[in-house]
Amino acid sequence: MIAIRNYSDTKNELGVAQIRLDYLLDKKEELYSKHFGPRLNDVKIDCGPNNDKVADYIHNLTKINPITGLSLEDELSEQQDVVRKLKYYLSLMEYNLKAMKSIEYKLYYAIVIEGMKVTRGIEFVADEVEKDVSTIWKYYYPRIEKEIKKLEFKYGEV
Repeated sequence: MIAIRNYSDTKNELGVAQIRLDYLLDKKEELYSKHFGPRLNDVKIDCGPNNDKVADYIHNLTKINPITGLSLEDELSEQQDVVRKLKYYLSLMEYNLKAMKSIEYKLYYAIVIEGMKVTRGIEFVADEVEKDVSTIWKYYYPRIEKEIKKLEFKYGEV
C-alpha cells in the first residue's frame, strides 16, 4: 500500500507544482502586458534604439527577487523542470503500478490511472482475477478507498 500512498503524494505534489508554474506564467504575462500591452498574435515588438520598453521588460524579467534569490525567468525555468520531473516520475510509477500483481494495486490502477468509475473498475478487476464482484467490494476496495477519496477531494475527479 506504500506504493499507492507514494503515487498519491506525488500526484498531489505535481498539482501544487503545476499551480505554482501557472502563477509564474501569469506573472510573466502580467509583466509583458505592463510593458507592451495585451499580447496579440503576430504582433512584432519594436526593438529600435529609442524603445526602452524591451530593456525595461528584460530588466524586470531578470531582476533578482530578494525573497527567492531568483529572477522570474529563473524561477519559471526551475519550476518547469520540477513539473517535468514529477510528470516523468508519475509515469514511471504508473508503469510499475500496472505491473504489480496485488488485487488492491490492480483496482487502484483501474480506477485512478485508467480512469474507470469505481463500479466499472471493480467489475474489470473481478473479471481479471476471477473473483466475485462482491468479494472485491467487501475485502479489497475498502483498503484503497481512502487513497482514492483523497485524490477525488483534491482534483474533483480521479
